[in-house]
Amino acid sequence: MEAVQDVIRWLEENVDADLEEYKAKQAEFDEIVQPILKDMYQQGGAGAGPGAGAGSGYGGEDEDYQHDDL
Repeated sequence: MEAVQDVIRWLEENVDADLEEYKAKQAEFDEIVQPILKDMYQQGGAGAGPGAGAGSGYGGEDEDYQHDDL
């Protein structure tokens, strides 16, 4: 969350930045966030979304999906 807040603050303070500056900031952010996202997806964590991974329970073509009433 700190990295996100840092980028938001940077964007607000650098509205006149050129494309290269934006790309540099994005690369800096990606270095922080990508390892976190990779770990989440490998662990089947939040954000994987429907259909992500085997046995996710969200109907693939071959899967007989049944919805339980709430």
